[in-house]
Amino acid sequence: MSNAIRLVGDRWSLLVVRELAVGNTRFTEIHDALPGLSKSLLASRLRYLEGLAIVERHPSETPDRRSRTRYVLSPAGWGLAPVLQALGGWALEWYVPEETKDVLHVLQQLERRLDRAMLPKRRVSIQFHFAEPSAPSGYVRVDGADVRTCLGESEPASDLLVEATLPVLTDLCAGRSGWRDAIDVRAVKLAGPAALVQAFPMWFPLTRTPASVPTPA
Repeated sequence: MSNAIRLVGDRWSLLVVRELAVGNTRFTEIHDALPGLSKSLLASRLRYLEGLAIVERHPSETPDRRSRTRYVLSPAGWGLAPVLQALGGWALEWYVPEETKDVLHVLQQLERRLDRAMLPKRRVSIQFHFAEPSAPSGYVRVDGADVRTCLGESEPASDLLVEATLPVLTDLCAGRSGWRDAIDVRAVKLAGPAALVQAFPMWFPLTRTPASVPTPA
């Protein structure tokens, strides 16, 4: 145990491994996903993890024939995946306030309901701000097949800002109300380019909660 903590127990190493595990394999992708981590420190962490044979560097060529580097996990790196899941579950169980759990649940439900075919053909980041003072902000970022749900502020800056209360978004996720109705009565407020604001309700197809069927007497 002490040897493992000595090797990867610093502030950033496991977070870099997490980003690689979810598919962020370019230097800029990893950097964008970890606010507070400088480029020089990220480069240092990647070299360090390479030295431990946790990360492998793979050169690749872009369509315009420019050489770029991808970072991927080695078998030893993938061996850390269950450790990361266990640590995340432990923190969620014992050290995350209930309101934060509610925010995570809502964001995960929104992620599942996203119709990716309706989104622009580029990376899109949707920032959510909640009216409850103790509720953290969060965002959903879609980049091709990769979808990320995170607490905090999106970096780079989000394309669209959504403001609402937790109960309103919970009802929308459950199909008890519709996005356009909620936007019309200002229960949901949107800020961003007009084209994205107009298209936003179509990104989440409405799936209403099935009505209960009366039981015959």
